[in-house]
Amino acid sequence: FSEHLFDINTTFNNGLYIYSQLEYSDPPLFGKNLSGLNSIYFEYNLENFQFIMGDISTLYGRGLSINTYQDHNIDFDNRITGLEVKYYFSDRITLFSLIGQSKYEYRKNPIFQVPDYWIDYDYVIVNGLEYMTDKLGDFHLMSLLNRISTLGSEYPSDHHSDYSADNHEINFSWNRYFDLFEVYTEYSWLDYVSNDVFNEDLNTKRNGSRLYSSINTDIFGMAIT
Repeated sequence: FSEHLFDINTTFNNGLYIYSQLEYSDPPLFGKNLSGLNSIYFEYNLENFQFIMGDISTLYGRGLSINTYQDHNIDFDNRITGLEVKYYFSDRITLFSLIGQSKYEYRKNPIFQVPDYWIDYDYVIVNGLEYMTDKLGDFHLMSLLNRISTLGSEYPSDHHSDYSADNHEINFSWNRYFDLFEVYTEYSWLDYVSNDVFNEDLNTKRNGSRLYSSINTDIFGMAIT
């Protein structure tokens, strides 16, 4: 295996930050051969605004609905290519929005070097706000919309080019620090509709939910969750 990564980070006086990663892999341990630009994003801070454009790694809450990142060790990459904007309305209120698209690739067998399955996201749209208080804790409310256009595969029987799916989520979280411990809870409501012209088994309309809660404390220097 021959895998080389080279990060170039540049900060300008006007508040612009550029991150780029060059890769030469022929072949890598996992993933496809690549010689050239692997990823890039631009970050610009202007008074109360923050703009990020390019390959976006982002996390809202504890990641129950949105958690995008890249891990070269296992060739995992679910980042969104698009634009993320944050507006710091005050010390307590932050508004955020994200729009972009993505192609997520994965493997039928984890030992395969190259992914053999993928999902095409036509769009991912996120809008929400964060509100921080001293007595009641921190809150966040978020809306997520995304559309899947294709379930792709190298195997013809598993390739669904006429598949589509629309997902809508409402995500709410609450976080509060007490004297000895921290409490966090996050809840997501989902409304999911899928459609396939040739496979009726993939035609579904479902409602559901996800819940994550945790309590953290520290006893004699040992962190317990």
